[in-house]
Amino acid sequence: MFPSPHRPLRVASRWALAGFSAVTVTFTLAYGAVPAAVASTVSHVRVHRSIQPRPRHGQPKPIGGPLINHGGPVQSAPRVFVDFWDWTSDPSGEHAYLDRFLSSLGGTPWLATVNQYGGGSSENLLAGTWSDPSPIPATPTDAQIQAEAKAAAIHFGTGNSANVQIVVATPTGHSTSGFGTQYCAYHGVVASDPDVTYTDLPYMTDAGSACGEDSVNGANGKLDGVSIVEGHELAEAITDPLLNAWYDAGGNEIGDKCAWFDLANIATVAGTFPVQPLWSNAANGCVLSSGGGTAPYQVAFEANTTSLWTEGTDGRGPWNLGMMAGTNPSVARLDDGGEEVAFQANTGSLWTVGADGHGPWNLGMMAGTSPSIAALAGGGYEVAFQANTGDLWTVGTAGNRNWGLGMMKGTSPAITGLTNGSYEVAFQANTSSLWTVGSDNHGAWNLGMNTTSSPAIAALAGGGYEVAFEANTTSLWTVGSAGNRNWSLGMMKGTSPAITGLTNGSYEVAFQANTTSLWTVGSDSHGAWNLGMMNTSSPAITSLSNGGYEVAFEANTTSLWTVGNAGNRNWSLGMYKGTSPSITS
Repeated sequence: MFPSPHRPLRVASRWALAGFSAVTVTFTLAYGAVPAAVASTVSHVRVHRSIQPRPRHGQPKPIGGPLINHGGPVQSAPRVFVDFWDWTSDPSGEHAYLDRFLSSLGGTPWLATVNQYGGGSSENLLAGTWSDPSPIPATPTDAQIQAEAKAAAIHFGTGNSANVQIVVATPTGHSTSGFGTQYCAYHGVVASDPDVTYTDLPYMTDAGSACGEDSVNGANGKLDGVSIVEGHELAEAITDPLLNAWYDAGGNEIGDKCAWFDLANIATVAGTFPVQPLWSNAANGCVLSSGGGTAPYQVAFEANTTSLWTEGTDGRGPWNLGMMAGTNPSVARLDDGGEEVAFQANTGSLWTVGADGHGPWNLGMMAGTSPSIAALAGGGYEVAFQANTGDLWTVGTAGNRNWGLGMMKGTSPAITGLTNGSYEVAFQANTSSLWTVGSDNHGAWNLGMNTTSSPAIAALAGGGYEVAFEANTTSLWTVGSAGNRNWSLGMMKGTSPAITGLTNGSYEVAFQANTTSLWTVGSDSHGAWNLGMMNTSSPAITSLSNGGYEVAFEANTTSLWTVGNAGNRNWSLGMYKGTSPSITS
């Protein structure tokens, strides 16, 4: 009886192929040891977790601790190509099953879990298949699998794209050594073409129960392991394609942390398929679904009673904490679950409430200003605000700091958590010039802002950030990593835009136009929503975990509205006139 597969190894090695130059290869094994055909050529092995057999009774437990961003790229728009290498027979019907699974998985709440790490999960995931008639060795080595992946990339004409995945599906009886006893599948990088991630996907039913057969659907589940194992590899290749992006302190990727735990069927447009859960930093655990609800976000705002309200997925209602009249709260979804809200209390002190606890920071804020809060990639949050001295302050998990930089009196800073784990703050200086400070510490942009308006800043999925602000000309501007641009769109004087980084790597901006209508512009460029906003208030925007975005704003009726990809909704909750909400996914 085959031992059950379990934990990953990461391997780097060099070897040459006939017709190919020597290459360096790095890969991760889903769920097992290094195949013997590979181990014999390994020049350096880096083991992140020890190999453990699957428990004989019960199921493995999830591996705790957050996934950590190590700075490498993710697949924000993944394109999967399957190479069925020399399939002269298919006794279990795996070819058609795999086609249905991959062609219907995009856009599902299950795959949407990758979005929180900057990965993409849109529809049309399966970009092509190929039945390569070239003869396959009886036991192909990993080097031969790589060569076949390279040949498939050439066949499909994928070009140089970090979003490409080549799945080399080997036929029955032709698996790399160690299949079923040491591993079920693994993904890696064709180092001679480092933009191509490949997966060695053996004929799963050859391994029987060792690789998932009948594990969910009993006697009807012969093909269960096909979708369980390929789903595992797909999610890992999206979030850690070059093995230098998202994995935890022990080297475990998004699938490894939940391997063989709580297996279940999920629904797609092509039917149901068994999968394993994926690790969610947002939920601090293994989940089978992310986003996709009627309100996959949380909104914070000041009610007419001047009490803080949060409404949405967590639906907590009033916090019964007095806010400074006319100010605005800020809310951030924490990586370890729940949300945290920052606001100015009636005492003028900064307060934070939420999953990480309640309490005043005992730091005086400039009367009438608002704080900004951002979740940090490594956990916790950081708050930016204007102190009574007019100086910019940041306080929170990353530490308290007076930046010693004067702000335009009465304006508010914006803060975003960067993908490298730190943060960046944007604000209007006393000179009315836009400034950004933080880990990147760029200083003055030498761009004039409209007096009394405030900028917005968002981290981009691919790294860096983008700032949106109202220029002295009242035109909307965006500046930062994605480039500087005058959108040539008039804003309501004295209002501020909002910006969010989308999971596809770009961004979307929401603002109040001179017509008092809500506008969104950016990669999706939707234009006017034809919804009236309260004069001089500002909208908020957030990227949703299942793709797209949602905007929150105060309507002319002073009711809270949210509009966007999750649907339009009047929350029928009165807002304090002239204030603005905050929204987070």
